[in-house]
Amino acid sequence: MRKVLIFIGMLLTILTSCRDITEPSGAKSLVLSKDTLSFDTVFTGAGTGTEIVMLFNPTKTVQYLERVWLESGIDFHINIDGETQTEHMSEIAIAAGDSAYIFIKVYIDPTDASAPLYKEDNLFIQSRSGDIATLHLEAIGWNVNRIRSASGRTDLFNATFSASKPWLIYDTIVVGGTLRLEAGARLYMHRNAAIYCEGDVISEGTRFAPVIIQGDRLDKLFDSVPYAYAAGQWNGFFLMPQRGAPTWRFNYTEIRSGRMGLYAYNENMAERPNLILTNSRIHNHTKYGLVLVNTDAQVANSEISNTASYCVFSAGGNHIFEHTTIASFFNHTNIRIQSTTREYVEAVYVDSINTGKTVESHVVFANCIIDGLQDNNLVLGDTLQQSSIEAHNCYLHADSIRDANSYDNVYAQKNDTVFKQNYYRYKEYIYYDFTLDSISPARAIGDASLLDHLPIDRNGVTRVSPPDAGCYQYQ
Repeated sequence: MRKVLIFIGMLLTILTSCRDITEPSGAKSLVLSKDTLSFDTVFTGAGTGTEIVMLFNPTKTVQYLERVWLESGIDFHINIDGETQTEHMSEIAIAAGDSAYIFIKVYIDPTDASAPLYKEDNLFIQSRSGDIATLHLEAIGWNVNRIRSASGRTDLFNATFSASKPWLIYDTIVVGGTLRLEAGARLYMHRNAAIYCEGDVISEGTRFAPVIIQGDRLDKLFDSVPYAYAAGQWNGFFLMPQRGAPTWRFNYTEIRSGRMGLYAYNENMAERPNLILTNSRIHNHTKYGLVLVNTDAQVANSEISNTASYCVFSAGGNHIFEHTTIASFFNHTNIRIQSTTREYVEAVYVDSINTGKTVESHVVFANCIIDGLQDNNLVLGDTLQQSSIEAHNCYLHADSIRDANSYDNVYAQKNDTVFKQNYYRYKEYIYYDFTLDSISPARAIGDASLLDHLPIDRNGVTRVSPPDAGCYQYQ
């Protein structure tokens, strides 16, 4: 009887073992986490960041790779569990229920073409059982004009940045004479790169072909978070006149994701340069947005938003802001992507930073929005009188300005909903949006007389009478 029981036990073990290695009909021995991998825009002559795809073994037995190959094998480069040569990948084993990492990069050789280059390939992975898993690879490559020197500094005179190809800038550029940025010019700034201008600047963007100045990381920080959302990628745009009083004109120009946005500093109290900033956007910087020292400025139809310190720092000169949105909500999100925390300072600070070295400050806000996370987002330095500032027909998240020069303002209430989105919701793929909400208290509070020279908003929407405050008309 005992021998019979032993025999039956052995038989059950064999049957059970057979059941464990029997796979359902049609089951795949290798499964990829995705069937297509699309790279973000790639600069030719420079490799990308690494993308990861998972290769799963869903079976209950070890699977060996029989063969791995790329259809063309020119632009894309792969690494499976540390092995980079496809001919040596045939011995890679993936345990039952386990997985392997596939690391993929792309490098596109430069050409003379100005149009984007579309590149694609197919990665095939075959198991010993004969199953083939396929991954389609695609990328868009841009030929670029590069500025890079061994010293890290490039001096230019009367320089023009055209729109025919993007510009990839590794250096600190120092421009004497006039800097001209053509409509549609795109400047991608590498880490620690900067622009210093000693003379005039003419940035000629249009609504349909803006000038873009940003960091050079075009890939993703996380799956749902582009690097463009991370501030501090480059040093900033500095206006530092050496002589005379240059004019700086920026129209439809976006300056974003640096340490400093636009920094205008003039030491000559006798001659003040003039900054004209229209239809533009300064956004997402780890220090200041717009700095004006001993400089006259006219800012209109522009957004200055999300800086870790002051969005606007004003010290010396006549500064007029019309239909401008100043919004201080840096790092107002539940995802950690910034390299610095937000300083607990106001959105706008007006001061005389050094008695005897800055001229008198006089600042006007008309049909503007000043909002942020502080209780008071518009502050004057101790040396200034309230008469140094005028504000009318504005929405102000600030203490009441009691001077007679300020009137017809709407002051923030606790539960105001001003913008469509002042909080970054990364899981929902909803970034900041400082256009007006339908119930925004900034609607229809503007001075209609400004319609004579600002009839349309930054997005090309026609304003009505009375207009909304800020650079965006509700629609």
